[in-house]
Formats: sequence, structure tokens, C-alpha cells
Amino acid sequence: MLCNYSINNLLNLPEKFIIQKKIIENESYIYLSLPQTPHECPNCKTITSRIHDYREQTVTDIPLLMEKSIIIFRKRRYYCPCCKKRFYENNSMLSRYKRQTNRFRLHVLGSFCDMKTITQIGRDHHVSSGIVSRIMEQMRYPKPAFLPRTIAIDEFRGNVGEKFQCLLVDPQHHTVLDVLPTRNSEDLHAYFNQYPMKMRKKVRYIIMDLSSQFYSVMRSCFPKAKIIADKFHVVRLITWALDKVRKKVQKNFAKNRRISFKRSKALLLKHSAELTEEEMDRVAIMLSVSDELRLAYRLKELFNDVMASKTRRHFKARYMWFKQEAEEYEIEEVMKHIATFDKWIKEIERSCVIGVTNGFIEGCNNRTKVLKRISYGFRNFNRFRNRLLCIANNTEIQKRRRHKLTS
Repeated sequence: MLCNYSINNLLNLPEKFIIQKKIIENESYIYLSLPQTPHECPNCKTITSRIHDYREQTVTDIPLLMEKSIIIFRKRRYYCPCCKKRFYENNSMLSRYKRQTNRFRLHVLGSFCDMKTITQIGRDHHVSSGIVSRIMEQMRYPKPAFLPRTIAIDEFRGNVGEKFQCLLVDPQHHTVLDVLPTRNSEDLHAYFNQYPMKMRKKVRYIIMDLSSQFYSVMRSCFPKAKIIADKFHVVRLITWALDKVRKKVQKNFAKNRRISFKRSKALLLKHSAELTEEEMDRVAIMLSVSDELRLAYRLKELFNDVMASKTRRHFKARYMWFKQEAEEYEIEEVMKHIATFDKWIKEIERSCVIGVTNGFIEGCNNRTKVLKRISYGFRNFNRFRNRLLCIANNTEIQKRRRHKLTS
């Protein structure tokens, strides 16, 4: 049997409560009451110590030693002799009309930062998923008060309302700014125009994929910002072209060879500098079966060299070399992307020279997919938005703390 002092320490009570503890069917029942003190009447402000009666209230508290913890408050009702009003004593642990203690609700809200379902959180706290859902409604993430110097925007496939939603992040400080319910131009304009033009002019860089829609919106809302094409989306075009050539070549193979060729496609897409000697031999064998595949692979490697440029002079020289080789080889799958590269050449050049990417936002997209999968989808966008902001930003805070401890 735990003594009152031990229970007081375990519960970390903010005040000196009178305590009695009972265990009934693996549930901890803790009887608490506040020490009697003079109270101010909320009506006439008279100080009184006169007690009218006592009432008991049963509430849920944070688990104690892995057991469900139930607190039974013996609440006093005071009587004001001046205005005849009866009122309950002040209790810092419990809000009015609530069946859970304040710290229990905070503990549940903290659990939303973990990649858990509502059912799992309820099971951990020995309450129903309905109670957890109602506590979740208290989560409020307002839109950012200020805009950072660098903003990255990307879309992801949602399942609440619109088919696609947008994610806004600060890639330099690894912070998720907001989740938008739609990617429509009108809605994006309305969102960014909430900020004064003076603030929007201070934004220096906008990182995005090769979307003409995003480009027009960002150019209009952030007139002083430089648009940067994300490296991942740029390189992906050339890797897709190489993969299409690989698929076309392997159609003429027998079944077993076609399956083997398909399973080794990752080696073709991998940068040659990262291949081991054994992998380089396997790639050489794959390229020997088709001149078209060999030339497409060479163009992929040339384009990787373009994207590795650190200066404008190197970028322009390497891109011209890549473009000349592509026009000479006339590989259809590659040539159809040349016009796209020419259209976005300034933005692609900035991605190499400035060196800021959308890598952080792509990691957030992965967390989004995991959250939707474990939750079997969302029907309420505000819940989805608050939960995603809670998980994403809490994960980055934990990473920074671990980095400080290890550095």
C-alpha cells in the first residue's frame, strides 16, 4: 500500500490534498479533497469560510503505475451569508463541467504527436475513442503569424474534400507552416493575400515543382521572391524517361529475362558514382542488350552532372552539352522533356546554385501517407490538418534535441 506522501509525489499534485487510495479490480481509486480555505464569493466578493455541503465527483486522471486512475473529488460548496449564494471551491486540477482532469487532457493531446490511431491512444489511457476524439477537438493550430524567408510548397493526394491538398513548409528551419485544403489558384491567392504585401515582399525564395499553376500564383503573391525548381522533381523527369526506354526494350525479352530485367531497374536509376563494382558489371550487361538503352543511360548520367553544378558557368556549359547529346541521339522519351527544361531553365539553375531543395517537404509527404494509412483515412479536414501539424513539427523538435545532445 502506497503512503500518502508517495501518492502525492507520483501524482505530482499542485496542492496539498488529503488522500486515500483504494484498488478495485485493477483500477486505482484515489479520494481527494482540498484543504479548507476562505473563498471569495463570485457574486458579491465577500470572503467566507462557511460550508454548505459536500458532493463527490468522479473524474479520470493520467494512468498511475500502468493502472487506470480514477479520482473521486470530495468537493465543498461554500455558502455566502451576505448574498445567500452557494458556490463550489476553486480546483486547479479540474475545469468546470469536465469529466477528466486538466493534466489528463494535456497528456492525451501530447499523445497526438505520436504516430498512433485514436483507438490506440484511448487504449493507452484506458478511455474510449469517443473521449479521445472530443479532446482532439481542442487542438487548434492557427495559420502562421509571419512568413519565413524561404517557403516550399508541394501538393499531395488527400482524402478529405478535394482530391489534392497543399503543404507549406519552411525548409531552412524544418518547420511545417500549414496544410491547405485545396490547391486551386483562387484559394491559394486568398490564403496568401491574408498577409500584407510588405511581409510578402520579404520572402526571398519559393521552392516548388514544375507546376505552371503554382508558378503563376507565387509570382503574383510574392513579386520579390525568386522561384526555385525542386531538384527531385526535375531529376525525376529524366529517370522516368530512362525507365520508359527500359520498359520498351524488355518487351522483346522472354518472361524470365524480362522479370530479371525489371527487378534490376533500380541499378539503372541509381547514380553511377554510388554503384559498387558488382553493380557496375550488372549495369554493363543490361546496357549491352540495347543501344537505345545505353544512350538513354548516358543522357541520365549527363543530366545528373548538370544538376550537380555549383556555379552558373558550370551549369550552362553542362546543360548545353547534355542538350546537344540528346538532340544527336534523338531518343523520344528524353526529347519530350527538353522543352520543359528550356522553359524552366532559370529556376533549375537556381536549384543548383542556391542549393535549397524540397527534401524536407518530401519527408513530410511520407509522414502524411503513414498517418492516412494507420487512420484508415480522415473525414474531417481540420482534424487531419491539426494532427499532421502536431506530428510533423514535434518530430523535427525531437530531431533537433537529439542533435544537440549528440553534438
